[in-house]
Amino acid sequence: MQTFLVSLLVLLIFGNTLQADQSINYRLLPTQGDSVNQNFIKAIETLVHRALKYYYQTCYIISAVSDEKDEYFINFKTELLTTINKNYGIRLETMDYDNSIIRKVRQNSIFLLDDIENFHIVEKTIIPERYRMNGNFLFVLVDGYFDELQEIYDTLWKKNIFSCYVIYEYGNEIILNTFLPFEDSSACGSTKPKIISKFVNGKFDNKVLLTGKLQNLNECPIRMIAYLDPTYIRMRKFKNSSYELYGRGINFINVISAALNFTNEISVAKGELPWGLVYENGTCTGNFEELRKNRYDMGLGEFYMKAVRSKYFDNSITHHTTPMVFIIPPGRPYKAIEKMLQPFDHVVWIILLITITIAITIICVVNTRFRNLKSFIYGRGVKSPVMNILVGLFGLQQTVLPGRNFSRFILMKFLILCLVLRSIYQGSLFQFLQSDKRHREIQSVNEMIKKDFTFYMYETGADVLQNHTEIISRKQPMNTTVNFMLYAQLNGNEKIAALESLMTIEAEIYNGSNIKYCKESVVTFNIVFYYRKHFYLRDEIDRKIDSLLSSGILDHWVKSSYKYFGYRHFKDLQPRKLTLDDLRGPFCALLIFHSVSSIVYLMEMIIDRNKVKILEKIGRYKPRIFLKELGIQ
Repeated sequence: MQTFLVSLLVLLIFGNTLQADQSINYRLLPTQGDSVNQNFIKAIETLVHRALKYYYQTCYIISAVSDEKDEYFINFKTELLTTINKNYGIRLETMDYDNSIIRKVRQNSIFLLDDIENFHIVEKTIIPERYRMNGNFLFVLVDGYFDELQEIYDTLWKKNIFSCYVIYEYGNEIILNTFLPFEDSSACGSTKPKIISKFVNGKFDNKVLLTGKLQNLNECPIRMIAYLDPTYIRMRKFKNSSYELYGRGINFINVISAALNFTNEISVAKGELPWGLVYENGTCTGNFEELRKNRYDMGLGEFYMKAVRSKYFDNSITHHTTPMVFIIPPGRPYKAIEKMLQPFDHVVWIILLITITIAITIICVVNTRFRNLKSFIYGRGVKSPVMNILVGLFGLQQTVLPGRNFSRFILMKFLILCLVLRSIYQGSLFQFLQSDKRHREIQSVNEMIKKDFTFYMYETGADVLQNHTEIISRKQPMNTTVNFMLYAQLNGNEKIAALESLMTIEAEIYNGSNIKYCKESVVTFNIVFYYRKHFYLRDEIDRKIDSLLSSGILDHWVKSSYKYFGYRHFKDLQPRKLTLDDLRGPFCALLIFHSVSSIVYLMEMIIDRNKVKILEKIGRYKPRIFLKELGIQ
């Protein structure tokens, strides 16, 4: 009798201790045949219809208990399916279900558990191919509370699963539990269990059942790895060895971090290709290597969206596009004589030559056939009318003026024509010599291929041009674009081209550079952010990016970022001094005229020695009369 009383006293004390401290392992183990707590079923049904159904219209229930034939569990499962299967898609699965068959990625999942061992069996099946890692996971403890909740949350958080909840019976209470990794900035990433609601009198005492865990990170840090890009992220260094990052990319991430209330921890990658490469076998370099090793959460930069990268990393939605074009050498410089002809179009030159030819032809015809009209057309006493045409053309002084009004009007019209043409020519020639105009540059990729160009590009660009065999067969690795830009400008005759984004080129042009590029786009890249695989903030950041795209602020940043590209170079609007190279054309023309005059002089010397015989041959029909008129006896 005494032994019985002592045992009863111990049980009473132990039972009171259990009620006073929930941290001790405590289970409500219903005996076989016990009726199911309808209030517990009602709590689960309320949670499904008020919270889970809001996110997705189908729910998967996965049974993971030790004894599927237990009468209590059968009754529990039957009551649960009967209650919640109202206007809602339900699919029931067990752990012996063939999980190797991937039918559909599950968004809302309810797991029925009875102990921690079955949880570890379940968590091994939670993989991205079967479950959406940022979906909703509800764990129902059918046998009551057990104190391994911390272990459950630790395991799920390591898998980047944050939207997970546990519902269980504790005594007469039904409790909804979860963890809040960003509730406190001093304990970021905490997986400490926290009760968020209780089911009392047929309803939860907290209206918000599924908390927005990622809508406010309470200034918890997000680790980012960035690389310097003149059009995206730049660095300003200070005397105390500190630095500041600025630019369009920093503005972008600052707006997102302010909206989600997290702190940016940005490190700058170094090296020859700091943005990094990703190969088919998973080998990575640069930023991607850091993300693959989980040293950082997010890669900050203008990354091109590529299929091979998506195998090993998550990417954001597209927030910008940039065409890829080839930087090409400028056109061939004009030769000296070509510069002299540039002020007028070839049609103008042809009409001008025709006009002069007609004038000279009329003079020759009048001199030979209609001599009595000479004084009427170009005036008496004018012995060399052809020379007067050249004198008027070049703006020199006329020594002998015509006496008749008709010939004066003809001369006046010709001089006005020459004055206008000469003024236009001189002004246009001066403007042309001041500029650096060249022959037309390359217009298409096919034209470069036909001329056997060599194509310089980064490995990033070479990956997406594998189908362009004619380009890849001529490719050469490129280290720095800026050096190539200068090289291409100084070597206009080289058959070389470099692949670069149009935005980078336009930023250079905006700041005064004379870079030339082929107007035909080779490929258009979608610009995205990259994250480590299954990053929990991916969807939240995508929502903010979508809002920024709708507002048009991203386009504004793209245009305004040009002024941050290096130092602004303003074009000198003052006339520059013309060099000998600019005036080579006039000197070449002078040399040609000297050569022609020398040839004419030699011809005159030869004619003077044989002029009688030559003139007799020319005037063979009336030699004496012809010689007499010429003053030759």
